Amino acid sequence: MDFGGGAGFLCFDLAKKGFDVDYADVDGQTLNFARHFFLKNKAAVKIINLSKDKIKSNYDTIICIDVIEHLENQKEVLNLFIKHINSNGVLIITNLDFNKIDQEQYDKHPMHIPMGFGAKKYLLNNGFRETKYPWMFIKSK
Repeated sequence: MDFGGGAGFLCFDLAKKGFDVDYADVDGQTLNFARHFFLKNKAAVKIINLSKDKIKSNYDTIICIDVIEHLENQKEVLNLFIKHINSNGVLIITNLDFNKIDQEQYDKHPMHIPMGFGAKKYLLNNGFRETKYPWMFIKSK
């Protein structure tokens, strides 16, 4: 699952390589574009409209790239990942260390929300283990 999949290009590429892919994003123009793009290109991608639908499946891989720092419900989203990833599943997530932002940064990037808690530690305390990559975690058995 690509959580916060934006325009859907990553999902499209993965689907074309034969992967079973779910796209999850909130209702809006990017979701509408992704839906149109998948249909136009005959990409077998399941769409989860997070504004209306709940995540129901479990996944071997969850991808969340450049998304978590834009969300107000960051811990809730991490809990979704914890709940919906299979044992030995891979979580690819960026910007977990986005904890501080000064006023000048906020003025330039008001769409960024500091984590406010130790997200990496939270994942490690909830069944994940680190890898050699700071953005990749494996769900323990």
